[in-house]
Amino acid sequence: MIEKDKKEFRLMMGEVLEEIVLPQIQEVRDDIAAFKAENKKEHKNMREDIDDLKDTTARTELKLNSVVKRQDDQGDQITKINRALKDSRNFL
Repeated sequence: MIEKDKKEFRLMMGEVLEEIVLPQIQEVRDDIAAFKAENKKEHKNMREDIDDLKDTTARTELKLNSVVKRQDDQGDQITKINRALKDSRNFL
């Protein structure tokens, strides 16, 4: 290949890169940037959903604990009442 042919080949390759390859690379970059932005938004929404679930779980556990404690206390009271009734029957 002579020097003139090499120069023409380089010019042609430069034009091909500028007109075909570089726009496609830019399009891919734009798609990636859009995907990252969308993912960031979805990640934020998911984080908020997880925080909401944690809060809901904490409230549910608090309520459940209070119900269980109340039932335990009522069970203790029933046991005491039954013992008192049994003792009063034995006394009579």
